[in-house]
Amino acid sequence: MKNQLLFSISLLLGCLSFSPLAFAQLPPDCGGPPTDVPPADDCMGACIYCNFNGLLSSTDGYAANVAPPGFCSTVENDQWIGFLAGSPSTVLTITPSNCTNGNGLQAALFAGCNQPPLLCEVGQQGGGSTPLVLNASNLIPGKHYYLMVDGYAGDQCDFSVSVSPTNIQPPMGKISQIIGPAQVCPGGTATYQVPRVYAAGAYQWMSMTSGVLFNEQPSPSMFIIPEGESVNMTFPSGITGNVSLCVTPANSCNMGEMKCRTINVQPIPATNLPAVFFCQHDSLPPGVKIYEFKYKSWLGCDSLVRQKITVKPPLITNIGTKYICKGRSIMICGKAITTEGPISEVCTSFQGCDSIVTGQVFVIAPHAHIVPNSYVFSCKYPEITLSNPFCCSAFVGTGPIQL
Repeated sequence: MKNQLLFSISLLLGCLSFSPLAFAQLPPDCGGPPTDVPPADDCMGACIYCNFNGLLSSTDGYAANVAPPGFCSTVENDQWIGFLAGSPSTVLTITPSNCTNGNGLQAALFAGCNQPPLLCEVGQQGGGSTPLVLNASNLIPGKHYYLMVDGYAGDQCDFSVSVSPTNIQPPMGKISQIIGPAQVCPGGTATYQVPRVYAAGAYQWMSMTSGVLFNEQPSPSMFIIPEGESVNMTFPSGITGNVSLCVTPANSCNMGEMKCRTINVQPIPATNLPAVFFCQHDSLPPGVKIYEFKYKSWLGCDSLVRQKITVKPPLITNIGTKYICKGRSIMICGKAITTEGPISEVCTSFQGCDSIVTGQVFVIAPHAHIVPNSYVFSCKYPEITLSNPFCCSAFVGTGPIQL
């Protein structure tokens, strides 16, 4: 395959001279004018021409690859040309010459190596002198695209590529702001984004703080558009204070102006909820305890919630021994007790918890007994009414009158 050694050396030099981009997901700049660096044999090996207007090449010496998804024909000797879009609308004219079989070329335009073509020109038999025209629109300035050129039915042709408007490097815009939270917690993850920058094909995110990750990748990390406009930044769990965050727009040919801001990393203070009271039941033993729970905050880090809980035991009241007369009652928590025996009644306290009342009830039916000579009946005292300390009527009687 002709000129492959020259291409490999040029590609290596391009990678070394532009190492930040080579480290990232951007393909490297070809590192020279289109006349010095030949197209690649496959898409993954293609470098990016910053200006490929006037490129000269040939389908001679290139091998056939597997047809790209959605390609409009078969592949015999395809080659791949990476380029930087200089404007939203571009006309690519591919003019064949010196074709061995007189059939000419076929071509397609791709936004990525594993994507269907944006445009596809199948060519024609006998088209050895017919230019192929790809009229592309809705391109993103600064983004890299790929032009595939193949010989129709395997024809071997020289060809030239002209670009209109002339594919010069578009001026890189500036990042106006970095959008995202100003304060996060250690170990947390927050999303930061930037508005679209003109001519940016990717964004390089970085921090001077060790251990910071961008989309789970170490700093610095570069991501192509549109994904690179927004990243998830993860902060190390063991740091507090100010952390730098910087982002730079880039494409395969240029790096733009860096934009930075400071993020304050502080733990979330514990949330102390108001104290609460509960009555004792089977699952809550009595006593006072402070409960702590860890939750994940909206930033992805731990948030401590603390609450004091008091479990009140049942109130037990012993009313001792109570005496009632037969036929009467005593009220315990609104319940009338008329029978003799031990008391154990469950009431409700003023706090709404159980209150147990215990004691003993005796039912009495007193009988009167007059001790001799204790009382003397006379005309003055013909009757005597007796009573006991429990308010029971014990005896009402009339005795003989002693004269």
